[in-house]
Amino acid sequence: MNSPSDLAVISVTTVNYFHRARALMAATARFLPEARRIVCCADSPAAAVDVTAENFEVLDAGALALPRYRQLAFALNATGLCCALKPHVASHAFATGARRVLYLDNDIQLFRRPAEMIEALDEADFVLTPHLLAPLPAGAQPDEATVLGFGTFNAGMFAAQNTSASTGFLRWWGARTLEPLSMRQA
Repeated sequence: MNSPSDLAVISVTTVNYFHRARALMAATARFLPEARRIVCCADSPAAAVDVTAENFEVLDAGALALPRYRQLAFALNATGLCCALKPHVASHAFATGARRVLYLDNDIQLFRRPAEMIEALDEADFVLTPHLLAPLPAGAQPDEATVLGFGTFNAGMFAAQNTSASTGFLRWWGARTLEPLSMRQA
């Protein structure tokens, strides 16, 4: 079993949505006070945010040393860039000492301790959340096909242990987020 203090709660944001990440990390501090808290900022936070005043770590995405990061930042919109950074920030958390990570999009808010997600890591290397738990009622909008068009699982919340299976998955996922640039260069 893991100890509560080996957990890092991570999120990715842009400067203009930093207030959301700040609110998320305040709730995280309340419900997971033992967790390390990391917010990766896709655009440089230096000019807009006093990182020393925050009660969580602020990671400039440029510090992740991703190949051709500036190209990636120009090729994607803000949402796409934040999505592309998720596996890289989780890998960074593992590389800097976390044994478990809980990723939360900056538009998520905690109203209690996310015990089910954390406890699921006692039996699983990687925990995903489905978009749907049951069929939608007839006539629902959006309908099931629309929801599933965004994928079976919600990448806005996941948890992982620092195991070879999950780090291998994060490497694969991370490479896929950089792949469109590789294909254009070929």
